[in-house]
Amino acid sequence: MKGVQAVRCMFMVFFFIVSSVLPGLQIHASQTNLVSDSILYTEVTYPFHLNNSQFKEKTSEASTDESTTVVEPQGESYTISQQGPCGLLNSSWPMASHDTRHTGLSPYSTADSPGIIKWRLFVSAYPIDGGIAIDQNGTLYFGSDDRYMNAAYPNGTMKWRYSVDDWIETTPAIGSDGTVYAGCWDGHLYAFNPNGTLKWAHTCGPAITYGSPCISDDGTIYTTVMDPGSCLIALNSNGTEKWRFQTGWYVTSAPVIALDGTIIFGSADTYIYAVNPNGTQRWHYKTGDRVMGSSSIAADGTVYMPSWDGYLYALSPSDGSLVWRCRIGSGSKVNPSIGPDGTIYVGGKDVYAIYPNGTIRWTYTLDSRSFVEWSSPAVSHDGIIYFGTNIGDNGGGRIYAINPDGTERWEQLLVGRGYIDSSPAIDADGIIYIGTTNIGPCYLYAFGRGPLIVDAYGPYTGFYQKPVQFTTDAFGGTPPYTYHWDFGDGNSSDQQNPSHTYSTVGNYTASVTVTDDDGNHTTDAAAVCIVYEHPAVEITKPLHYIYILNHQILSYRHALAFGPITIEATANQTPFGVAHVDFLLNDILKATDTQPPYQWTWRALSKGQNRVSVIAYDPSGNSTRADIWVYKYF
Repeated sequence: MKGVQAVRCMFMVFFFIVSSVLPGLQIHASQTNLVSDSILYTEVTYPFHLNNSQFKEKTSEASTDESTTVVEPQGESYTISQQGPCGLLNSSWPMASHDTRHTGLSPYSTADSPGIIKWRLFVSAYPIDGGIAIDQNGTLYFGSDDRYMNAAYPNGTMKWRYSVDDWIETTPAIGSDGTVYAGCWDGHLYAFNPNGTLKWAHTCGPAITYGSPCISDDGTIYTTVMDPGSCLIALNSNGTEKWRFQTGWYVTSAPVIALDGTIIFGSADTYIYAVNPNGTQRWHYKTGDRVMGSSSIAADGTVYMPSWDGYLYALSPSDGSLVWRCRIGSGSKVNPSIGPDGTIYVGGKDVYAIYPNGTIRWTYTLDSRSFVEWSSPAVSHDGIIYFGTNIGDNGGGRIYAINPDGTERWEQLLVGRGYIDSSPAIDADGIIYIGTTNIGPCYLYAFGRGPLIVDAYGPYTGFYQKPVQFTTDAFGGTPPYTYHWDFGDGNSSDQQNPSHTYSTVGNYTASVTVTDDDGNHTTDAAAVCIVYEHPAVEITKPLHYIYILNHQILSYRHALAFGPITIEATANQTPFGVAHVDFLLNDILKATDTQPPYQWTWRALSKGQNRVSVIAYDPSGNSTRADIWVYKYF
């Protein structure tokens, strides 16, 4: 995680320098829009492999390769209001932490959710650090660090993607007219139409627009900006700016709207701020360290805010006076969430449940390496708490489900090398969504009951008489699962991820059938192409030694030769063997050998560094090359 933070800091410095030198820097967002029969829809070429019919029901046609084109159905239309104010959309999870008070409390039950992965959607090789917003149709909106804003269908297929100029790590907010707002590291707050076209983009400053946006009842959009800028910004619904409220240092805290319309947020200058809707300060409260997380507002208006000083603060909404403070370890950067009974949940080194009077109800202790970095809890109507964790130094990440009494309901390791900063979201049908950050593919996950799905992945390419590794995953249904692979050559395996060696080159179809605990089964297939392996070649002399008159003397950091030196190599190919081996000096052919041992004696006078190359050919002309730098004198 430290490495990721360092990279982010370098991007911040670079963006500040470029913006200072080029104040007229323009954004370059791109989207392909097509018009057919006067209906606007969006086409995106999306490079990942989908096999299952459940995943394909929203696509225009099944793709036969790894590039799947996702086309929004022409029958789907939107009514976009261009006039008058609009507040927050009335949907299952329209913004960060569910609502403008940031309670993180869903009105829907997840009691029937058994912790089964319903599906997972590959997004890119870059993190999904923000949370997910859900509209009234179940469409999922989220950003990703490959510089895209994303929209996905609730069945786990991508709806559209929109390219921006930097990372989107905020959780989007959806207006009542369907407009989707998201802040970006390029310094803009973007407004997208539900069909994936850009409505407007407002320049908030050269700094990162970090705070997840919040929409008031009159349609004002609030967001926050890091350093330089360090402020709260209010925008009209048409993208024009109303006012800015400056703080003393950078701001990562997202704005929250109190019961009377006051905007609450924190700053790294150690203060918690309350700002009137006209942009004037109402009150501020000083904590003992940076305030990096966001607040939540209780039903009676009490403001809950964590600080990096190790306390959760409860403040009076009228004047910001201290009601109580509760020790929560070393501090927290997450948004506290509020359960249906008023219990406050906040993560840090561990996860704490706190009574409304400021006393600890229980502590869920994470293992010694784990902590909650940015993942704010989501609480279901029945009081089940969901959050993601970071297992230190990119050691992985888990999602947890905790019962209201502090006992573990279930947990799953989702990331082996990475972390989970994404905050969960809960849909109306009790599905829990969360994103992941991985050193490798990053996914959006859906947890809940669903049809049994299996993915054979592929296509696979392998070599004659060499093992091919097969991989599969099953989702939905009722675990545990059993697996049966048919490799297409008369052989099979009951392992989940078997390897198999083909004895004949050619094209095969491998299929995997998965059966769940209820006896349901489904099958998926993948193409397999087996070819002859190219020749293998290795230079065996010279290596990193000093050679004098072709004799090895002692080890050295380079290959260093004084006088003539014999270049020796081994080469082989199965089943046809090696036709010949070429020896090149600085890419100029010097000798060809057709029989082992393959060698060439370099006698010519030389001074300094030279590249020696050995290329082995099979009878079909396929070749493999090996190189070594040799320092030769005399």
